[in-house]
Amino acid sequence: MATKQDRTDYGEAKDAFDTLELEEKALFIVEAAFSTVLKGLEEFTSAISDTVDEMVNRRDCCSDSDEAQEEEGAPATKKSAARKRPARKTTTRKRPSAKKKAGTTKKQAPKSDSDD
Repeated sequence: MATKQDRTDYGEAKDAFDTLELEEKALFIVEAAFSTVLKGLEEFTSAISDTVDEMVNRRDCCSDSDEAQEEEGAPATKKSAARKRPARKTTTRKRPSAKKKAGTTKKQAPKSDSDD
């Protein structure tokens, strides 16, 4: 709840604003809007940073305990088993399909008259 001092400060600020010229009022409002947006962005990025840090710490904490269990011979938990990536498959080059082979022919050298 607003105190008597808060109401007095507000009244003084409002009176000071009313004494400004139109251009100064517009500039004040723009600066106040940008300041408010910047504060909001700072709080947002701080919250995102904290959330990412928590997620990384949880992942590191969980993966460390899972690795320790696996090293001791204990079976991996369902979560750690699901997180493990399967071994990479090696791929071989694809061979052209039969349709492509049928459509291609080797170019033959033109016959010369001397071959006859």
